[in-house]
Amino acid sequence: MYEVLVPVDENEERVRSQVEWVTSLPNASASVHATLLFVFERKDQSTVPNEIRSEFSARDVVSSVRRGYRYLQLRDVSVDVVERQFSVTDTILQEATERAVDCVVLGGRTKPPTESHVFGSVTQEVLLRSSVPVVVTGTGMYRSH
Repeated sequence: MYEVLVPVDENEERVRSQVEWVTSLPNASASVHATLLFVFERKDQSTVPNEIRSEFSARDVVSSVRRGYRYLQLRDVSVDVVERQFSVTDTILQEATERAVDCVVLGGRTKPPTESHVFGSVTQEVLLRSSVPVVVTGTGMYRSH
């Protein structure tokens, strides 16, 4: 099974590009397992929404996660959702290592040159520090037909 880690945020268009890339892999429905990773950037547990701290998961509460999960499910791709807190970059790299993934699929953002040179800081750090291949799909960059 080809394991992919798909770190997602609240941007539905970016998530759509990421999961479309996953489903474009050869024989994805039979040979790919995707883990959608949603990281809360809050350091204080009290700032995490009550819905998340209770019995609900990000899949239930965060629409981009729910849609990405559903997109993969409808295409028969094996998928699960993981939620974590704290440092986004460190969490992505830790999950990639612990899950022994074959690939990390990031949804890069377009920022003005004054904010970053090419990639956002998380994307750049993951690209530089990852021990596995990293794919950056961007917003609306990938569309399967």
